[in-house]
Amino acid sequence: LDPDALEAAAAAQRVTLRPADVLLLRTRGTAAPAAAPSLAAWLTAHGIAALALDGAAPDRDLGVPAGGGWSLEALHADCTARGSWDGFLVSVPDGERANAVLFR
Repeated sequence: LDPDALEAAAAAQRVTLRPADVLLLRTRGTAAPAAAPSLAAWLTAHGIAALALDGAAPDRDLGVPAGGGWSLEALHADCTARGSWDGFLVSVPDGERANAVLFR
């Protein structure tokens, strides 16, 4: 998890990060991703409130709540079809995973 890669992804999707945002990362992986040493400072500088991933949670303290095991495939397909990545996030438990639902 590299701040430069996250900046590039946000720019490609025309997303503006705002204070109190929850950052959802679709990694398509199961192993805990390696977090760059600068990631915690980057999350703090952007005011990110929490981090959620579809794979395992990062293997280090990032200064914000971070959780893995989110089901993001359906949300990704919906956001891609709409061309919109903003909304009010709700986590809907589904067995061992949390489904991310956005209200727009």
